[in-house]
Amino acid sequence: MSKIKLYGIFGTRSDRIQWALEELNLEYDFLKVNLRKGENKNPEFLKLNPMGQTPCLVHDLKILNESAAILINLAELYSEVAHLIPKNMGNNRMLFWYYFNLAVGSFDKASFQLMLSTKKDSTGKVSIYDEKAFKEFSKTAKILNEKLASQSFIVPCGFTMADIVLFNNLNWNYCYLDKFPHLKRYVHSLKVRPAYKRMREKQGEKPVSNAS
Repeated sequence: MSKIKLYGIFGTRSDRIQWALEELNLEYDFLKVNLRKGENKNPEFLKLNPMGQTPCLVHDLKILNESAAILINLAELYSEVAHLIPKNMGNNRMLFWYYFNLAVGSFDKASFQLMLSTKKDSTGKVSIYDEKAFKEFSKTAKILNEKLASQSFIVPCGFTMADIVLFNNLNWNYCYLDKFPHLKRYVHSLKVRPAYKRMREKQGEKPVSNAS
């Protein structure tokens, strides 16, 4: 089996895949794609993803695109390593698919739009944001905040791929989480996972601890 290659950009949806690879203890090469230099439009990259988008995973000579599809594929291929999708049919599996689809669907869209619209002043305080995007983000965040008031992970049985995607949505908009204390605590609790720390170290950034 050839070594896994992940094409992506740090701080984007590529983080979801890199974190999952770390949770599964898989060896991989991370190949940065520089959008400013137009590397995503190079003929070589377009052969991997004709849309010119990241993340893109090359695994055992197979090309996988779209973060949600890549995560599910990895979880199913390596289900004996970690149960990142609840294994048995039942309430936990149903909840997993609900929250996973929420996180990669409507909440992803609202989170991404809010992140893109947010501007901060010289003190780091939010000065500009899209009110419509904030309203959509907050509508779901309020429900998630209540859900996580009494549990550590979004699915009661434990850590899953749904947590990875949900974290990505929330971390993009960390500056708004004071309004949602359980979500803020949830984000900090995930940042101390060993796999997350390894990912950040490989990205050349100091891991964030609960104290930060």
